[in-house]
Amino acid sequence: MKKRLITVMVLLVLVVTLIGNAQAMPSSTSDGVSLVYVDLTHPDDLTRFAATHLPIYVYLDEGLLTGANRADQRNLLDAGLTIQVLDTDLRSATYYLAETHPVRPVPDYAAYGLVLLHIDNAVLLRMDPAQADALTQAGAELRQVTLTPKPLPTSQTEQVFPAVVEPDPIVQGMIDQISVTQVYTYDRQLAGELPVWVDGDWYTILTRYTYSGEPIQKATHFVGQHMQDLGLGVDYYLWNNDSNPDVIGEITGLENPDDIFIIGAHLDAVQGSPGADDNGSGSVATLLAADLFSQYQWGCTMRFAFWTGEEQGLLGSHAYAQNAYNQGENIVGYLNLDMIAWNTLESDPYIYLSYTNSIPQSHDLALLFGDVIGAYSLDLLPTYHPDLWGSDHNSFWDFGYNSILAIEDETDFNPYYHSPQDTPAHTDPTYFTDYVKASVATFAHMSGCLISPENGTLTGTVTLAEDGSPLESVIVTSDDGQGNTYPATTDQDGNYNMLLPTDTYTVTAALEGYTPQSKMAIIVADQETVVDFALEPICIPVNGLGFTWLPVDPFNGDLITFTAVTSGTLPIDFQWDLGDTYTGTGETVAHTYPAGSYTVDLLATNACGVDNASHDILVNQYIMELYLPLLYK
Repeated sequence: MKKRLITVMVLLVLVVTLIGNAQAMPSSTSDGVSLVYVDLTHPDDLTRFAATHLPIYVYLDEGLLTGANRADQRNLLDAGLTIQVLDTDLRSATYYLAETHPVRPVPDYAAYGLVLLHIDNAVLLRMDPAQADALTQAGAELRQVTLTPKPLPTSQTEQVFPAVVEPDPIVQGMIDQISVTQVYTYDRQLAGELPVWVDGDWYTILTRYTYSGEPIQKATHFVGQHMQDLGLGVDYYLWNNDSNPDVIGEITGLENPDDIFIIGAHLDAVQGSPGADDNGSGSVATLLAADLFSQYQWGCTMRFAFWTGEEQGLLGSHAYAQNAYNQGENIVGYLNLDMIAWNTLESDPYIYLSYTNSIPQSHDLALLFGDVIGAYSLDLLPTYHPDLWGSDHNSFWDFGYNSILAIEDETDFNPYYHSPQDTPAHTDPTYFTDYVKASVATFAHMSGCLISPENGTLTGTVTLAEDGSPLESVIVTSDDGQGNTYPATTDQDGNYNMLLPTDTYTVTAALEGYTPQSKMAIIVADQETVVDFALEPICIPVNGLGFTWLPVDPFNGDLITFTAVTSGTLPIDFQWDLGDTYTGTGETVAHTYPAGSYTVDLLATNACGVDNASHDILVNQYIMELYLPLLYK
């Protein structure tokens, strides 16, 4: 009887325990793997999760997604972790994280898929991939969640990037070559306003939508062939099919080729948008970086990446980063540029740099970008923010690679985003160009592996040929005949100075209104070469000479001001005969007349010609007659 009582009591305890476990244990429709959210709000939660040896699908700073069957879920609970089962059947499921910029209206996410989780201003969706384009065009940024294991976040904090940025004259020479004209030529080409030369013919890229077929193929071939022409190795990385690959240009390092640095941007755009800002702008910066870096030698490997599939959930960059991780590539840093052209005119030029707390060195890279802006006196105001994930840098975060996002200010977001009005005209030229310069300079400094060429100094003075007076703001360019041009500008004393790699150059001095002048210069290592210029003004004779006149005080009717009207090369000498034994000089003269009739003569002279003009005027006390001469010139 006693044994039976003990048995009953044990059974009761087991029943109570099972009931309690059933309440604590999230349910599952089968013993298969469920999608589980693990909360990481306590400092040691990640360490306890790591002890379970379960995979990380997505790391979310304060949480993560994993796959866990019922036994695994029990292990998570036993480890003291808080979990939530989001989906009990992973078979044939596709998941997306969807985020909306703070200043943009939030779409009705439930209209596109099943909302499984809310995370700040983002949601986790189980969604048919066919809905991705529609949700993107509704204003969301997408990130597809792949059910492949990702590495645990690292706690390494050693300094990877320079802590202090000193201006480098070679880097300064690089960014001095970046002009508004070149920036907008590339942007207009990518936005379909100008044709591009690709596959041996001219072609206008009317869309860069990832699944557009020929247009995206032409866009990828354009950037790929452009980099091949620069001498870069080019890889078309086929993550989906051969019409929309990622395009990767490479300069292989001469000293440490296994150390890899990447600058990149997504080349694709949403349907119906020219994508001048999103993301023609980042692609322009990447293309210009390839133009400039190809002129130099590098100790480490420098890559220039153009992603596709970004608007469908970071597809191209994710496949590339995963493959790099599987191959064990040492990607030391990736600089991701996405939307760097919009700034409300006349507003402060803020930029937004995003890093992740899961990779401490990414914060150092963001700070480096800001230091570069200061070192090169660029008109940008950096701000720093953690864990903005809606672009291709996040694909690299997933696999533990150091990366940051550089984007325009989140509180001054482009109102033409994802629309047909995202055109080059709806950008800020100064902001855009400075952002490109900052990106190129940051890419140079983050690698620190530029092999400095042997340099010499070119210096000189530009003066006026007639009298030797200095000419300010003269543009002096040095062309090495291989496509590399280095600019400088004369100061108020007419002096210029530039550091150049050893070579033979054609040096040209040009100033509006003067005949350009070119000379040859041979630059020798560690020596100064002096090239002076004396410019002749372009001589245009005075022509179209005439003059207007107006009474200063029409009620007295006797004080009249005369103003010469003409064109021609300055300076012009004006000589007046005002018809009352009075003469004058200057463009404007005034004279007091008694009532009467007068003939006024004007003689104008410059270095290359003479012209004259003459008019009769009537002066008396009547206002109407005073104004009558205004009808004549």
